Amino acid sequence: MSLLYPNFLWLLAPIIVLFLYRKKRVVETMHLIILILIIAALSHPIIKNGFREGTIEAKEFIIALDVSYSMKAKDVSPTRYEFAKETINALLKENAKDNIMLIAFTTNPLLLSPSTTDHEMIRTALKSLNPNYILTKGTSLKNLFKKITSMKMSQKNLLLITDGGEEDDLDRLAQQVNDAKISLTILALGTRRGTTIEKADGSLLKDRENNLVISRVNPLLKQLASRTKGHYITSSISAIATAKSLENALKQNSQQTEMITKAQYHYIELYQIPLFLALIFFLILHTKAIKYLIALFVLFGINTQASMLDIYHLSKAYENYGAKDFSTTKKYLQKIDAPSLQSQFALAGTYYKLHKFKKALKAYATILSTSRDHKQKIFYNIANTYAMMGEYSKARIYYAK
Repeated sequence: MSLLYPNFLWLLAPIIVLFLYRKKRVVETMHLIILILIIAALSHPIIKNGFREGTIEAKEFIIALDVSYSMKAKDVSPTRYEFAKETINALLKENAKDNIMLIAFTTNPLLLSPSTTDHEMIRTALKSLNPNYILTKGTSLKNLFKKITSMKMSQKNLLLITDGGEEDDLDRLAQQVNDAKISLTILALGTRRGTTIEKADGSLLKDRENNLVISRVNPLLKQLASRTKGHYITSSISAIATAKSLENALKQNSQQTEMITKAQYHYIELYQIPLFLALIFFLILHTKAIKYLIALFVLFGINTQASMLDIYHLSKAYENYGAKDFSTTKKYLQKIDAPSLQSQFALAGTYYKLHKFKKALKAYATILSTSRDHKQKIFYNIANTYAMMGEYSKARIYYAK
């Protein structure tokens, strides 16, 4: 068992102090126990139940972040690079279901995160990126577009976050984007006036002739967006406002959504148990129907114990299934008193893994559901089982279903 929100347990500290120095009165003790149970419910106890694959409807796009030296310029506060990171984080929050790839680039692109709906992975990759360790200088949109052209994706919706560097070959860049059918949205960071760039030691960056380097947003970016029928956006007053502008542009570029398979971690909620106990104790203290409530509590306790055992057995079954110990998985699943849809699927799948195909077929046949998705999964698994048995005509029937 684990907790989704363990930080709530800090609330127990003052209650424990009160409990230790309480007056030995039943009512006062019961009230403290009720508070402890409520905090336990708030911490959200769960039993982990393994990964399950499901399909979700989502858009797919690529974020390409310029991490070249010029992105350290402070004409966009706090710096162009930091503002870009804040904008990306705000965008991830607004597009929680979308499939997003993150690329960092200077003269060459670097894949930070493959296409994923796990945005925490993208945030971690973004947080761990330190531009100070990037040795290459300059910005190459040509190499970035070349990399994206080589990717096998049904939609190439690109969000390009950059100041444009010293790029000047507009015709070639526009041709690359159009040939690869890239839907382009550009967030141009920087000002026309430009600014100096501060180095790590506090001094200002200079060129080989000892002249101060002034970094400006490249006007080529706006022309590139126009030539490729893309969107050109500049920074707003805040990263959140900028993210909203980008979201609107990306929606226009990515009208088509896709069904994406996502492995999601599933768990069984247990917060109801401490919450119910807290309610029972409260009613016992403040109502006259104590004997009826006690009888109800005893009955609930028996049912809860049986239910908890089933949850435990299912959890252990998933654990052993993940370890490919299918014989132990089967033993735990057979101990479940009240089979659920999950446990029935798991048992049938376990028989299949053990090559006990007739038992697998029988187990799949006992699964009853009105859900179209569940029926599709049952038919598909039955078809696979018949195929493994060499009964291809029967397999074909169920594949067709």
